[in-house]
Amino acid sequence: MVSQLRRAIISVLLNLAEGSNRHAKKDFKKFVRYSISSLIESDCALKVAIDLKFIQQEDYDKLDSTIKELYFKLIGLDKFLAK
Repeated sequence: MVSQLRRAIISVLLNLAEGSNRHAKKDFKKFVRYSISSLIESDCALKVAIDLKFIQQEDYDKLDSTIKELYFKLIGLDKFLAK
């Protein structure tokens, strides 16, 4: 679980980095979508960690607003690249 969560979180950043080096908007947009998917996976893994008693709800609550903020920023970037 910990390993999967680490990979998903790192994948958010690495996909943005890889996509930003692409010359076509279409290619960058694809990697932004990968980042969004990895962020959703990370959020889901954290919720499962609560159910499995690996973390406390309070720990998740500290991250929740940051996750949502990043999600909406990535959605905004995705929409911008669609123009």
